[in-house]
Amino acid sequence: MQLRRHIRGDAFVAVTDVTAGQARINVHGPKSRELLNHVSSVDLSKKAFPFMTAQKIDVGYACVLAMRVTFVEKRDGNCACRRRKPCRSMICE
Repeated sequence: MQLRRHIRGDAFVAVTDVTAGQARINVHGPKSRELLNHVSSVDLSKKAFPFMTAQKIDVGYACVLAMRVTFVEKRDGNCACRRRKPCRSMICE
């Protein structure tokens, strides 16, 4: 892992690869926010969820880390599922 090459010998650092424990689901398109509004109770408006920010939201019964980023010219929403963990009372912890 390239990260380990940059750790000084006298430093105390733990590096853990968590790649296998994560999944990513991208939601793109002009109606992506509308779609997510049907499955989440969180305010996903542009003011409440600005471009290039991330926040934990509920999607159905799961808590996910949602990131508002873009991989193309248009600014759409993307959701990254960090882990499968049920939300308690539909509020992300």
